[in-house]
Amino acid sequence: AICLRAAAQCQKALDNPSVVAHHETQAGQLLWREELQVALISNVDDSVFREFVPEATSCYLSAIKIHVTHEHWSLAGALYADMADFLWALDDPAHAAMYYEKAAHLIEADRA
Repeated sequence: AICLRAAAQCQKALDNPSVVAHHETQAGQLLWREELQVALISNVDDSVFREFVPEATSCYLSAIKIHVTHEHWSLAGALYADMADFLWALDDPAHAAMYYEKAAHLIEADRA
């Protein structure tokens, strides 16, 4: 994930936003999966301390911002929905609902 974020920064310097979004998304997916794996291994309710959630969220929000800037509403909405799915799986329904709502708005905007 660290390497992908570094590659995203390099691509940002080269003004290649679609590759930046791709790398940020990949990094975020790795972090979300790692968080889910940690949650599955740990029997402790660790909902207060989620090590990778802030960084995974940051990756996804960076990619979403790029997609919104380029009016790729469905791609941005799909990332919001994906992030919501991960949060739901991590037993965080409040944040999941917020991102599901944002996904719905963007996908609806794409159809308009």
